[in-house]
Amino acid sequence: MVRAWIHGTCPMSPVATPSASAADRNFFRTAVVILALLALAGFAPSYYLRPLFHSEVELTVLKHLHGAAFTSWTLLLVTQAFLISNGKLHWHRRLGYASMAVVVAMMTLTVALALERTQAWLDDPQFDAGDVLQFLLTPLATVVYFTGMYIAALCYRHRPAIHKRLLLIANLDLFTPAVSRLPWIGTTASLWHAAVIDILLLALVVHDWRTLKRVHPATWIGGILLIFCQIGREVLARTDAWMDIAARLVE
Repeated sequence: MVRAWIHGTCPMSPVATPSASAADRNFFRTAVVILALLALAGFAPSYYLRPLFHSEVELTVLKHLHGAAFTSWTLLLVTQAFLISNGKLHWHRRLGYASMAVVVAMMTLTVALALERTQAWLDDPQFDAGDVLQFLLTPLATVVYFTGMYIAALCYRHRPAIHKRLLLIANLDLFTPAVSRLPWIGTTASLWHAAVIDILLLALVVHDWRTLKRVHPATWIGGILLIFCQIGREVLARTDAWMDIAARLVE
């Protein structure tokens, strides 16, 4: 019974109707488009529309590579959502295997950029060294969380209900930096950035309840892990143990 609950196949669970399946496709397609628009809005001033905003932020080679990998992933997400909506399951699966290379590149570049940026900030007297080392945990925690959720989603690729929920929730943390760069949110505390992106998690809970008459187990598990990651890294970053680890990472 427990295993059936995790897989969403418990005999007492409602069966998705054709209308519910259509609502499912519409919801996940819309959620992915919203994430893409958040990325565009958040990074437009410093990256996508940089000339129009006369940004003074220096773009290193590493930043360009990271931006290219992140953009590729965003376009891949949108493409995958529309392939499913149009019944192109064969192409969706083939592109899904290709996504592994993008994820490896994106996560590797995220770690490299985080370390490069941390070193640059430590060399800049206007930044407090303690705050810089604490912040280093944010991107590193995202790499661990996203990678774990992505691997889990791949393992459940033959169970679409689990697969798409784990993948969407994984991307909520990945796209949080875009939220932090929005002009009306960027100056608030990092937990507020997480709270804004978690609106999509709440929307998923509501969607589950409307279409399944319950919250899907993958939504429960992925959501709890997301919130644990968001709050946990804020707490861990302030510990002496993390400060010692962070100092060693940038030596």
